[in-house]
Amino acid sequence: HLLASRSELLHELACIRAVESDILTLIAFFYRKWPIKRLLLILCGGEFIKNGGGSFLWFAPGIMFFYLLAPFLAAMKKKFGLKAFAGMICAWFILCLSLQYGMHYNKAFILLNRLPVFFAGMYYDDISLKRTGKFRLPADIIVLAAGLFIIWKTGITRLNKPFADMYYVIAIPVVLAVTDIFELISEKINIVPLAFIGTVTFELYGLQMIFGYDIESRILKASGNAVLSFAGVTVKSHTNPFSSPRMSRVCKHLLMFSF
Repeated sequence: HLLASRSELLHELACIRAVESDILTLIAFFYRKWPIKRLLLILCGGEFIKNGGGSFLWFAPGIMFFYLLAPFLAAMKKKFGLKAFAGMICAWFILCLSLQYGMHYNKAFILLNRLPVFFAGMYYDDISLKRTGKFRLPADIIVLAAGLFIIWKTGITRLNKPFADMYYVIAIPVVLAVTDIFELISEKINIVPLAFIGTVTFELYGLQMIFGYDIESRILKASGNAVLSFAGVTVKSHTNPFSSPRMSRVCKHLLMFSF
């Protein structure tokens, strides 16, 4: 959504995200004690293409893929409007079907099935429920409830039709509804923690992929309480010293120094 509404920031954001994803990958490299060969394969996308998703196998190359794609999609949106959105969805669907049934390749769906929510973000102002006026909140609640019901009834393990990892796609209505509900709340109440978290979601996502599982496992083992372990991971993630806007500023200074 930011890329679509602030296209002049595209190149700066792409560079910052590239440096940030490389830093996060290096943190994972030292923490997980990967061999150098694996680190290089992950950074260039070789291991993702070969082995598919899972933590940093897709994260670093995936971020660059989205930023390379963004200028083309933004140009399509500017020229064709909502018709381009329909075209993007059709192209994504045909590509996925071709890979699944034509090439019998399903390793990349952890990334490809994030494309629809990427498209939805670019067109958020056009397709969000904020356009429903006074019925906005009821519409959000209906979409959220329907989305959660579909996820509950299908289950993650059964969402592999018409192609693999479809649960990323099925969850999109829930994501859009929750986003709009929080936007509604923020219009009435200034929730500082949410505003802060909104500035560091990229860093939090990367850090939870490195540390989240180990921290949660230790808390769960010590407490025997799944709810407590989840709360502990959440607090730990949000108070991690790397999870601050400083990381973006440091990356920006590094880029300025490099050029």
